[in-house]
Amino acid sequence: MSRAIMSLSFFAIFFLIVCGGSNVTIVADTDALLLGDEDPLLGDEDGIVPTDEEEPEGEGIVTKDDAPIAKDDAPVVTDDAPVVTDDAPVVTDDDTGQPDEEQPDEEQPDEELTDETIPDEFFIDEEVTDDVVTDDVVTDELLTDDDTITTYTIGWCNLQWPTDPTVTSGDDITVYGRVYVAGLTDLSTAVDSAEELVVQMGLGTIGTDAETWNWGSQNIEPNPDNASAPEIGENDEYIFSTTADLPAGTYAFTFRFSGDGGATWTYCNANRPGDGYNGTDAEHPFEENKAGLLTVESGYVDPCLDPDACTEEHRGVCTDADLDGVAECACDLTYHLDTNTGTCVSDTRNMPCTNLLPLNASWKADGDYLGDGTVDQTWDGTTFMPKRNVCPWECNTDFAEEGGACIDQKDVPCNIDNANPVNSHDVIADVTIHYTTLGGWEDPALCDWDCDTDFAEEGGACIDQKDVPCNIDNANPLNSHDVIADVTIHYTTLGGWEDPALCDWDCDTGYELNGSDCVPAKIKFADWPLATDGTPSNVATNVTAGNFSYLGVTLVAGGLNYSETSAWSNAATPDTAKYFQITIAPQTGYALQVTDLTFTHQRTNAGGPANYQVFYSLDGFATSTQLAPATATTTTATPGDLTGLSINVASGQTLTVRWYGYDATAAGGGLRRWAFISNTTSVSGYITQP
Repeated sequence: MSRAIMSLSFFAIFFLIVCGGSNVTIVADTDALLLGDEDPLLGDEDGIVPTDEEEPEGEGIVTKDDAPIAKDDAPVVTDDAPVVTDDAPVVTDDDTGQPDEEQPDEEQPDEELTDETIPDEFFIDEEVTDDVVTDDVVTDELLTDDDTITTYTIGWCNLQWPTDPTVTSGDDITVYGRVYVAGLTDLSTAVDSAEELVVQMGLGTIGTDAETWNWGSQNIEPNPDNASAPEIGENDEYIFSTTADLPAGTYAFTFRFSGDGGATWTYCNANRPGDGYNGTDAEHPFEENKAGLLTVESGYVDPCLDPDACTEEHRGVCTDADLDGVAECACDLTYHLDTNTGTCVSDTRNMPCTNLLPLNASWKADGDYLGDGTVDQTWDGTTFMPKRNVCPWECNTDFAEEGGACIDQKDVPCNIDNANPVNSHDVIADVTIHYTTLGGWEDPALCDWDCDTDFAEEGGACIDQKDVPCNIDNANPLNSHDVIADVTIHYTTLGGWEDPALCDWDCDTGYELNGSDCVPAKIKFADWPLATDGTPSNVATNVTAGNFSYLGVTLVAGGLNYSETSAWSNAATPDTAKYFQITIAPQTGYALQVTDLTFTHQRTNAGGPANYQVFYSLDGFATSTQLAPATATTTTATPGDLTGLSINVASGQTLTVRWYGYDATAAGGGLRRWAFISNTTSVSGYITQP
């Protein structure tokens, strides 16, 4: 195969659409090159393109990059040139494989495909990328240091035949195109190839710029019978063959030729001499509406058009969801397939109730239950609902349901709710009671009763115990109060009522139990809201709290709050010159025992400090003690509360707490951010007077 055919292996739409990406090469049989009686025969004795009518003036061959191409050396056919007429010998279907009737002029269809009509997957060639064909398409394969490049001028080209084919999807199609290049195609009667001569077939949406169509060189072969078809003359003919596996619709298509390895292109008008042109030349520039039109018709026949497709009783819904031409019969609306019988049965049915109706009862209407001893069942896609045909019933007037029967009288013990006290006994006997719908069951007669032995009667009751207030003589400590509650005392005939138990006690408000004493309770010494500044709030009585502060880092303007700062250390260990700090101290004459330090923190960007440590000091950090091991930060708000502490701050001492953030990952200091969340920082414990 010549370099003109192999130089671009990409035809990413037409051959992929119609052959599914296969490299099918179909060469027409020997005489499949000639047109019918009414078609113009291209070429005179010198092989130039003749015409029997004057062509309109043009401005030269049109290439899509506007590069002018001249045909200076090519002989020009004028009106005086011999024209092949209908008297010329005509090759029939027996010789050419092409129809010998006149090719009718076809009007462009009213309904054109849009860019969305051609599915994207039809334009993908796994061997080709989007940038294969460019204005710089002369690749290293064509241009080497040892090559001598010749630029050929495309003097004339066309889409020879068929120009407006109509095929059924899946049928084969063969298309012919011709080109004239002075100094190349006229060298011999065979197809004369050159590295710089590139031929492609293109397919696109009607009315769009041909440059945007999909182009490629696959499935294109030089006509092997070029020399045996005299009407071709000094032109060369190429054959494109493939299978039209395309969606139904009409597409624009044609050939294009390049004489400079693909840097510029000449697009070919279709051979429609009745329209005043049979291709592209200097006087007939290419126009998209003069390209070929390929109409693809669907070969699918809907099997449901057959009135006998689905005739089984209640199975008359015909579909062909997989479009394989085979009818699929489904059950009619309100019917479904019974997998046991393989037949279509109704979605509704009426079934008799299977349960027995008791004496003195009637069936009850309730939804699907009709009150006549039957139930309506409806298919829900899996089973009939309701699943069971056990029907509801109700007792008749003046009868009540008990134990699955309807009765209007029964024997019951006498009524023991006779106000007899606990630890007394009833004189029980059976009595008959009756039922009416309006009155219900009548009350049984009251039983007699007597107190039991060793129980005392008090207030009409027989009791051996009672609740009285507890004994408050319990020696409870200072700062506490009695929890007065009733306690139970017992009675015996010999001993009488026992003494009540001692009362419990509880520490007063503001105190808590420490051993057996009530001592002042744990309180919050202060908290730091951090909303707008570092000022503390809720400072307890007899406590002094300093402002929340920071050192060695930079406050972030407009940040999360007053504590959001940047420029934390990148070092793997704490930088003691960069920290958050709070202070708290007892007022004179008081002491503090710090038990809880609460705060919630957040690395406010990914480059902030990854870890932190907490230290405290009672001497202004001349010495210090670590409160917790190194702790990781996160980019979400995370509590860092420290509880169970025991830091004693004597009168005259000040507790200072510092947080050191370090191991930041961002290169820039402005991205190494860390902050405490507002209203989460506080110190709690006990305040005492030594």
